[in-house]
Amino acid sequence: MNAAACSAIVLALAGAACQSLENTQSGVALREITASSQCAVSDAKLAVLADSAEASRLTGAYRIGAQPARWRIDDSRERLLLVAAGRKPSAGYRLQLTQADAALQDGVLHLPVTLSAPGEAYRAAVITSPCLLLAVQRGPYRRIVADDLGLELELDAD
Repeated sequence: MNAAACSAIVLALAGAACQSLENTQSGVALREITASSQCAVSDAKLAVLADSAEASRLTGAYRIGAQPARWRIDDSRERLLLVAAGRKPSAGYRLQLTQADAALQDGVLHLPVTLSAPGEAYRAAVITSPCLLLAVQRGPYRRIVADDLGLELELDAD
């Protein structure tokens, strides 16, 4: 292989690596505010919530007086996000945040959320509706997905 061909290959690989780094950023901060097995949400979905009052109503986390510090968000830096799994046929289903940050790739925020199912011994016959309320750092993304749950949300421009 001649020197010109080697140089072309090296430049092509370097360009691809730089483009990949441009399109991928990890570390969009997430903060779990609350999780519940009984939410007032019957369908699986992702939703941006207006405020902590709406969050309290949907998650069943009614509080008397001021909300705990973990419920406070800075609207200019974070948004409230509800992740709901929809109705489940028994107790023991749970949504979990698996890491403290989300991957950002090509303008899409990938949430590290999983749904765990009940074990064989845990089969209480009660309908549940698990959900997770997150504070999500604002950033250069217009779509949020929870890949493990098959959910996605298109965001309006801020």
